Amino acid sequence: MQIHDRTAQLPALSGELADLRSATSDTSRGAFEEWRAGWRAGFAAFIGLATCLPIWANVSSLFVQPLQDEFGWSRTQIVFAYNASLVSAIAAPFFGQLIDRVGIRRILLAAMVLTALGYIGLASVSRSLPVYYFFYLWVNIFGICTSGLGFTRVVSAAFERSRGTALAVARLGNGAAGAIFPPLMFSLIVAEGWRTGFLLLAGLIVFVALPAAWFGIDRGGQGVMGSAKQSQIWIAHLKERKVVLLCSAAGLMLAPSIALLMQLSPVLTNKGLAPQDSALLLSMMGVAVIVGALLGGFLVDRIWAPLVACIFTLGPASGCLLLVPDHVSLTTAAIAVVCHGLAQGAELDLVAYMVARYFGLHSYATIYGITSLSTSVCITILNNVIALLYAGFGNYQFGIITCAASLTLAAAFFLAMGRYPKAR
Repeated sequence: MQIHDRTAQLPALSGELADLRSATSDTSRGAFEEWRAGWRAGFAAFIGLATCLPIWANVSSLFVQPLQDEFGWSRTQIVFAYNASLVSAIAAPFFGQLIDRVGIRRILLAAMVLTALGYIGLASVSRSLPVYYFFYLWVNIFGICTSGLGFTRVVSAAFERSRGTALAVARLGNGAAGAIFPPLMFSLIVAEGWRTGFLLLAGLIVFVALPAAWFGIDRGGQGVMGSAKQSQIWIAHLKERKVVLLCSAAGLMLAPSIALLMQLSPVLTNKGLAPQDSALLLSMMGVAVIVGALLGGFLVDRIWAPLVACIFTLGPASGCLLLVPDHVSLTTAAIAVVCHGLAQGAELDLVAYMVARYFGLHSYATIYGITSLSTSVCITILNNVIALLYAGFGNYQFGIITCAASLTLAAAFFLAMGRYPKAR
């Protein structure tokens, strides 16, 4: 009797397996159709993230010494301009709301032109430090639209089934540019001067990014997303529990990795490693960022995104604990740095994916802008906390423990996001 019952169940089981194979085939076919229809948008995002404002973070330090040599400005005066990034982060939610209201195509194209004009202004600076600050702020404020705020919106609208993978591929544009452009920019500045360097940055936008965006971003699919009446003021989103959770998680996740990256050399030297080891580990982190972007994008298309984010967050939390002892080996430091690089690479894809999945595209750029602001604030606070703790205790132990606590709290916030909404 039992044998007969089990035999009777076989057709039903076979039917379920057939349905599963059919669903898998439909998913693969749907993803293929998405890429065939949306590859131009993905390519435009790849090029934009490689040539617009995101590349500035990789080459900005190359201009410090030439400016100091020509104008006699102190290094502190030049680096003070970096505070413009915090101002642009404050502007991000407002630009996000504008993108959601007007549409990404027009805003992005206009922002590219204005950013290029800002670089041309920097190339024409004389001895006036306030003028330098003005154009530096100009580039950062209008350039924020040409960063993840704008280009992840392009990708999220063009892809759904393979959105995580598409975001990761677009992210590789910045990773590839970060590996290629710094040595080229250094050689150009040495040979032709720093003004030519700024003109190159403007040229990349005008002659490379702008045409890619013009032909890659569809006029119809990327048109007006909502009227002024339908768009919400960005502050109103802060009343939503899941918006607060995601913004907090994004800031608490990325801030420790960025803070440690900015102070990596003194941290490792304090742990007994040679200065040349820091350069090696920075290179390893660059590779880990690329791997993290691809791996994170691949996983979120298949696994609940908050769980993926939790895993990527607890990895660098464990890496922080490896750096707590007074002396660490090169191998131990490498493991810790790679964990942070993986998390840093995956963060953009994870946050962008969850904004689209939990809140839809109607207010995508607004909410993404709020996460950018939250991340910038957390980075600023954590950098100052680490500096104060080092000044108070004479070592980085307590600062590193603070980073581990921040990452652990971020993991908890990600898990608290709950199930995906059925419809948005």
